[in-house]
Amino acid sequence: MECRDPIQPEDTVYHLGDFAMGKPSEWPGVLRQLYGARKILIIGSHDRDPQRMLEGGFDEAHHRLEWSGWLLQHKPMRTQQRLL
Repeated sequence: MECRDPIQPEDTVYHLGDFAMGKPSEWPGVLRQLYGARKILIIGSHDRDPQRMLEGGFDEAHHRLEWSGWLLQHKPMRTQQRLL
């Protein structure tokens, strides 16, 4: 996988939670300002239920999601592997 500049307009973006800290009426405006053709939310402790997040503008909303060998979730988990 080639490393390139930050998020491009055509990218899929995975947001790892706590998006919905403000008023629900503000979510669509904030979401429209973020790059990415598809925006997928991993529900965080400050987010609402998945259906409300979809209504707010996300393309998908999950509590956890397996993606390309990675488990995406809001709450970090300690593993036995150390990164060097």
